Amino acid sequence: MQRKTIAIIAVVAVVAAYMLLTKTDDQRNTPAPTHSEAPDTPSTSQTLADSPDRPSLERTDDRKPILLSDEAAGKVGVDKVKRTLALYKRTLRYPRWSRPADGHERLDIEWNKGWPKAQPFAADDQRREIEMHAALDKAFADRGEQLTVTVDIFRPENGEKLRVTPDELVARVEYHTGTSMKVVAEVPMAKSGDHYTGSFAPSAIKELASKQRRVQLVVFARIGRFSKDMSLPFTYAVYKPFLVKRHAGDSIVDGSLVVEYDVVVGHVQPHRVVAVLFDSTGTKPLATYRNWFRPTDRGPQKMRLTFFGKILRESGVDGPYQVRALHGHVRVPGGDPLEVVWKYDKSTTTNAYSANQFSAEDYSSAEKDRMITRYQNLIDNGF
Repeated sequence: MQRKTIAIIAVVAVVAAYMLLTKTDDQRNTPAPTHSEAPDTPSTSQTLADSPDRPSLERTDDRKPILLSDEAAGKVGVDKVKRTLALYKRTLRYPRWSRPADGHERLDIEWNKGWPKAQPFAADDQRREIEMHAALDKAFADRGEQLTVTVDIFRPENGEKLRVTPDELVARVEYHTGTSMKVVAEVPMAKSGDHYTGSFAPSAIKELASKQRRVQLVVFARIGRFSKDMSLPFTYAVYKPFLVKRHAGDSIVDGSLVVEYDVVVGHVQPHRVVAVLFDSTGTKPLATYRNWFRPTDRGPQKMRLTFFGKILRESGVDGPYQVRALHGHVRVPGGDPLEVVWKYDKSTTTNAYSANQFSAEDYSSAEKDRMITRYQNLIDNGF
């Protein structure tokens, strides 16, 4: 049944492409019929849209659509599966949990970057536009850690920013009660050069320190009769659900680099773990790690990060290496938000290794073998 369905889909796609490509020039250039030119019995498109100004879908030439035989349709399907299999093999040269650095790791490296917001504010008495930009320095604040907000208000003119002094500028910390947002603290704002800044420690605010909450910082500015507010979401921790204490060593295991850490587990739940491996200078990213750590007990234990050997072998970069941007989250049942973030700010330096010490073999697993076998069976059986 599945093979027949795939074959039918392939037939429909090919026939549609053929009909589109074999239109006559007259058909391509014929304008849509007017209401008076519409046939007595409306076409399907006219009936559905209830609009006689739409062109009919009926063919006006004598040519018949070409229907593929089962053998031809099967060949189209087999070719698609062959391409899919080749792509799968190429992608799974490396495991999903450890990939070569290809530019996408920037999100893993800058995971704690506070993304700025910008909006047109209003217009002054001369109808000149004013803009407000606001940003937090980080997206996550650990227990006891501060966040700093920076606000810039200006009028763009001839490629320059002409600063505007607001009549009122306030920043407020709010949390979600379940039905609405509640203000729990105001953040004093002060002029700093051309900008305004303010700092606060979320875990030091009484109503936030007692419980993990969904929060945001709202910046409100007023200039004359115009006002604007801008919300900046962030996350914070009131306790450490997962503590990375220290680097516990590293070695080559089965051709890959394994880096161990001493950790303390607070919740027996799966922990999402992310890290990036750099060269010895800490400037060139080589590989990423994204996987789950699944503890079975609370308390002190070891956590292992594995960077796939083939990546390091192909990079040609010798160690020592640096592990940076180690962070993650754990889901806490009943929490709001459910996920509690943790991080390890220190950079880890490994032992010295030669790139040639790592395996040049492609990634292999039972799951990968099963998928390749399934694709190959479809190809061999011709659907």
